Amino acid sequence: MRNDKDIAHKQRHTKIFVYLTIILFTASIFGYALSSGRTSSSTSANFIITDMQKASYNYASQIPKVLEQVKCWCGCDKHPPYHKNLRQCFIDDSGAFDSHGAGCELCMAEAIDAYSWYKEGYTPEQISKMIDEKYGR
Repeated sequence: MRNDKDIAHKQRHTKIFVYLTIILFTASIFGYALSSGRTSSSTSANFIITDMQKASYNYASQIPKVLEQVKCWCGCDKHPPYHKNLRQCFIDDSGAFDSHGAGCELCMAEAIDAYSWYKEGYTPEQISKMIDEKYGR
């Protein structure tokens, strides 16, 4: 695992990375949904409005297997919809988008961090630990 100084340096650049990535991937979330066979009703563009929502759903679509190994810290595992992992906040078990993530800033922040760290080369296990350390209660 990388040392704390490396992590702090990478986190400073995460916001810049996120903003640039949002610009590049905003339309791709809808393209991914259409190419994966989802209907327009399951993509529910009406709840994916802000840049942060678009980015987090796009990232969740790109790394679902990573997010399955990450705990969501918003508490959705303790009450309906009883999510078992961060992927379920964005994509349900049938492959359709779940609206929960769009209404939860904590879920979106976790997904954006997880995606950024994944792109930086961290393993799913490291990402899970870093999410727990940053967001755990």
